[in-house]
Amino acid sequence: MNIFTSNNQIVGTSIRIFVVRLISFMLITAFLTACSNSGSSGVDTGAATGGSGAGGSSINSGADQAVIEGTLVTLIGASTGLGVKKWSQDTGPIVVFDDRGTGQITFTAPQVDTPTVLSFTFSLINSNTVITDSVDITVLNSTASNTFMLTPRSIVVDFINNRAFVGDIGLNTIYKIDLANGTRSILSNIRVPNSVNPFTSVKAMTLDLASNRLLLISNGAVLGVDLDSGARSIVAPNSRPYAQSSNSVVLDKINNRILTLDTGFDALIAIDLSSGVRTIISDATTPNTLNVLNNVSALAIDKANNRVIVTSSLRRKITAVDLATGIRTTLSNNIIPNSNNLFGRLESIVIDAANNRALVAGKNIIAVDLLTGVRTVIYDNTSPDTLRKLFEIDGLALDLNNNRILATYNESSSVIAVNLNTGVGTVLSESSFPDENNLFYGGGSIITDSLNNRLLVSDGSASAPRTVAVNLNDGTRSILFSEKLSAMTMDIMNNRVLGIAFEGLVAIDLTSGLKTIVSPRGQQFLGIVDMTLDSTNNRVLAMTSDFQTVIAIDLTSGVRTLVSNTTTPDTINPFSQSEAVVIDVANNRVLTMDAVLGVIIAVDLASGSRTILTPGNPPFEDVIAMVLDSANNRLLVTDFAARVIHAVDLTDGKVSTFSSNTIPSDEIPFSKPRDISLDKANNQALVYDSEWGGIIAIDLMTGRRSILSIGIVR
Repeated sequence: MNIFTSNNQIVGTSIRIFVVRLISFMLITAFLTACSNSGSSGVDTGAATGGSGAGGSSINSGADQAVIEGTLVTLIGASTGLGVKKWSQDTGPIVVFDDRGTGQITFTAPQVDTPTVLSFTFSLINSNTVITDSVDITVLNSTASNTFMLTPRSIVVDFINNRAFVGDIGLNTIYKIDLANGTRSILSNIRVPNSVNPFTSVKAMTLDLASNRLLLISNGAVLGVDLDSGARSIVAPNSRPYAQSSNSVVLDKINNRILTLDTGFDALIAIDLSSGVRTIISDATTPNTLNVLNNVSALAIDKANNRVIVTSSLRRKITAVDLATGIRTTLSNNIIPNSNNLFGRLESIVIDAANNRALVAGKNIIAVDLLTGVRTVIYDNTSPDTLRKLFEIDGLALDLNNNRILATYNESSSVIAVNLNTGVGTVLSESSFPDENNLFYGGGSIITDSLNNRLLVSDGSASAPRTVAVNLNDGTRSILFSEKLSAMTMDIMNNRVLGIAFEGLVAIDLTSGLKTIVSPRGQQFLGIVDMTLDSTNNRVLAMTSDFQTVIAIDLTSGVRTLVSNTTTPDTINPFSQSEAVVIDVANNRVLTMDAVLGVIIAVDLASGSRTILTPGNPPFEDVIAMVLDSANNRLLVTDFAARVIHAVDLTDGKVSTFSSNTIPSDEIPFSKPRDISLDKANNQALVYDSEWGGIIAIDLMTGRRSILSIGIVR
């Protein structure tokens, strides 16, 4: 076995922001003085959505953000042209960051009692100009999160006190949940009970009842969290290289150590709780190279057999690792011992020793016999309750006192309980972001109302259909009107939204809520699936499901006319199954998305002729919606199956990835990106994710994602 001893880390010194501001001021002053001597100041200050200057230089400081105190905030300034890149803070409590001139800085959001705005300026400085752009970061008090969970991940049960502890990776908070009534309170975060020894991750934690604490791994160190006060202490300091990236941890009480998986090395590591010494139990070469661990996701101790059971997420396999020898054997996979009740993606595992089985979860909950490896489904989409559709489970814990298993869902911000006898699931504790008012019951189409700084979400699965307005500043929701519209488009000039209702094409005034029928139901060209406004010609252009036809509907008369279909004006590049449509005014064409062919088809508005915009590119997997980003000469397309937002160049049709679960990072992952709308004022795209009911804001410059609102009920 290889042994690594614990060593303290030397932390680099950050430069205080007032020094950066002083340097920026001196540089700017020098340039202004030089320019003044030549007869021109040369200062060009950009607007909130980006600045531009002479010689084609431009900058963008990114979209405004709302964050919880104590979380890490990254600002990415984008620029074109030569010059020195500088960040400076203008307002709010002083924060510390290291500006290395790359355009990117990171800092920790300060503690605040009330919502507090921190303003920053991004500057591009050269010999001729100083271009600036600003961004606001709103910091929220973490105790406000007491009323909701955002992304619950890890969970452990304290049987003695009938309570569970849940780690929320989005808010970096540990909640205490009463198992009798589901009420929540904050046990520990950056503010509670204080800021000493803060953790940066609550993804991996385990219960140490003998010491009345939780144990978790954060930045490679083992921290203890007192179960009563929430106070944090360092149990074992960081020791490289192992356990830097850990997503699961269990207590081996007999040996006074914790066992954890290092996802970077696919290794099983033991950390002694007295000395901090780290020992490799199993990795690619220890004790041999047979049946190595891969894509490890979770682990649990099988005490009776002195082994650890490890799940491999993408491999869909459960491996048993002998704690004495480190030898690995496959306990169960989709062919061992048989092909019944197949695993999907595996995210968590817990041992039910009384029944000699492991319970594993991902898309469902499966029991695996610890002797034979035989699999039995405990809970899935066909289970007796009709409470909710089953999505991906992130954490599991046994509640033996109540004969149930508890599961966390970060998609719906909830904890559910599944009875082990009946398989019936009930909600134990659930909430939404930023509050629980006017939750979505099943969003349909979305559209940006830029004049009122809000997003309109068509909500069609509720008993009383409605359209919900989501504030673009804070994500709060309000009911705009009691009408569910499909295929919405904004008519800003007339302060109204156009959409398809039971009566046909209708217009709803955004001030009064008054509904007017523009083109009644029952006319030719039925089944409108999407439409776009052609304000120049006072009409909407729509794609219909009957005969796959693009039609024009006059907004004054309501008359519908044919623009293009599979035989008009010819049979070249016929539609197969087009599901979305946007107008490209600059090129006098309408763009449609063909879901079957996986291509974008351009329809000339003068002749109706069709051409494929994206020839030579791999077909899209499951395209759902798209929006035109004319400022960047591209089309943004949601790919439901691939969990990707594609960018299509409007000139050459080249397809590239704009935002995905790995680009630019794995933050705020997509589950089922469905609809998309453009928020030009805030330089962002807004995406509705239908699986977990979130509105995700994507910065148009960087592709970075943030959560605007979560509000789904399933």
